[in-house]
Amino acid sequence: MQIEVGNKSISSIEFTGAENAWKIKDAFEVIEHFDKNGIVVLGGDILTENFEYTYDNWYYNIQPSISAEENRKRSVRTAVEYIRKYIGINGEAFYVVFVTK
Repeated sequence: MQIEVGNKSISSIEFTGAENAWKIKDAFEVIEHFDKNGIVVLGGDILTENFEYTYDNWYYNIQPSISAEENRKRSVRTAVEYIRKYIGINGEAFYVVFVTK
């Protein structure tokens, strides 16, 4: 899968036939793409360089009492905060699989 963010093209790697993984260093631009296209980030999983699950992940539960736009914003903020913290602790030698709505 390939997405365009500004003038940059970011490619994922299909690793199970059904899932795409993005380099964690590109995650913020992928999230920006989701945000601009109104896509809620429900969560994600972290993979090693060898595409093995680390069992590190995050999730966002949609809140029915707030608007779809506010849910999108909160989901994006949750994803960015998690990935930023993860990179700070573990470095950039990882991939991310996003779950979106």
